[in-house]
Amino acid sequence: MRKKLETQANQFASLLLMLPHVLRSELTKAGIPDLAKFAKLAELFEVSKQALARQYVTKPRGVAIVQVRYGKIVGSYRDPKKFPWIDVARNQPVPRGSSYHDVGMEPREKPDHRSSIECAQVMVPGAGW
Repeated sequence: MRKKLETQANQFASLLLMLPHVLRSELTKAGIPDLAKFAKLAELFEVSKQALARQYVTKPRGVAIVQVRYGKIVGSYRDPKKFPWIDVARNQPVPRGSSYHDVGMEPREKPDHRSSIECAQVMVPGAGW
């Protein structure tokens, strides 16, 4: 029961901080999603990347976000109907075939001091994990 109330409170707060019409407008202006734009939007709305991720994946454009820390999967945000092939388990290494490795992202000793997330990969439908 407490977890459900906390989830509802987080959803409510997200809607207040990221008004749907304003978020929709900013997403349209941002164009094709990528990690740099994602980080800028989190700064613009003054919210965590995790809070933005929860809202971002619910929008019609359809994106999936996989969070990684120290080379292991921390979590993911996605619509399973749009991204059925993304099947990630927490605390598992990023799969070898992932584009995470293609762009030279290697685990760091310490994550960015502002976030517990080393990186987040933003994907659009049709793109591989």
